[in-house]
Amino acid sequence: MAPSRRNRISVVVFHAKKQAFLIFTLKMKHIFSDRPDESDHEVQRFFPPPLALFERADYCENMDFALHGATSNIIAVTSRARTIVYDADSNSLSPGPDLCAIKLGPILVPVGDSAFVAMSLYPHGAGPHFESLDLAQGSSACWRVLPELPGPRSDIMDHDCSEVTAYFVAGTRVWVSLHGMGTFSFDMTTRQWRKEGTWMLPVIGRAVLAPAGGEGGGPPLLFGFCDSAAHLCACDIEASPPVIRVTWEDNAYPKEWCDRIRCGMASTLGDLTYFGGGRFCTAIAMMGGYNDPLRFLCITALEITANLELIKRRFRCYLMEPEEEIAYFL
Repeated sequence: MAPSRRNRISVVVFHAKKQAFLIFTLKMKHIFSDRPDESDHEVQRFFPPPLALFERADYCENMDFALHGATSNIIAVTSRARTIVYDADSNSLSPGPDLCAIKLGPILVPVGDSAFVAMSLYPHGAGPHFESLDLAQGSSACWRVLPELPGPRSDIMDHDCSEVTAYFVAGTRVWVSLHGMGTFSFDMTTRQWRKEGTWMLPVIGRAVLAPAGGEGGGPPLLFGFCDSAAHLCACDIEASPPVIRVTWEDNAYPKEWCDRIRCGMASTLGDLTYFGGGRFCTAIAMMGGYNDPLRFLCITALEITANLELIKRRFRCYLMEPEEEIAYFL
């Protein structure tokens, strides 16, 4: 995720009744204001009309999405090996180049302005499980199979235990932790894998590499969620294995939402996006209560200083439709 300042967030929401993924753009103006607004905790906002709608080909098709940094377009890959492109200028969807193989639980990772890596959340059985695409090649752009992971082919890749547990981007390298295998990084320039170690990254899912306190504020740290309780942490990846420098328990959300997380009312794990300048937003989809069909997307603006002090800024709550089951940052 490019460390540039911005004032909008794109959110992916799955709508069960429509069997489609909806993309919303939310304005985040003033969310980083240092003036507290107690009404933020009380006001329930509504999503604007969706920017785009990506329909499933069938009930089993899953999708993942990424922004095309060189444009305002949105790229989607699916578990049916489809690529779909949303063109912001024409406000239309069109098919892109097909993946070389299906991906079980597809993950799409943007690298720089025009490159992407697609991988399978469960990279076991027949592959290939990792592919790359460079849209800077224009009309000739196509998915290319990545080389095999370094070392002997492990039996772990051939049974159900293999799973991507965490990933992030550092420059031209995509880092991936695989359960039972360790952590690897792939360089998009040399197109070579490197095994970083037998250890696993101490975060869950997508993480963000950013300097504490903003650009020029210190060496980059890895920010992400370290457990299912949505505790935000900062990790030193210069250490081998990486170590957690600090964990902010209950500080990423208002207290009432932390209580709901502890009671198991979060319908998704926490998500994180970087705005530049040491500023982050966290998001979590939350149930309204036991036997309550309502769901909310809760977004909190945070600022993390160079000495790793977490400052909570404003909070916003968006009411989701009962059929909208999951929500996360694009």
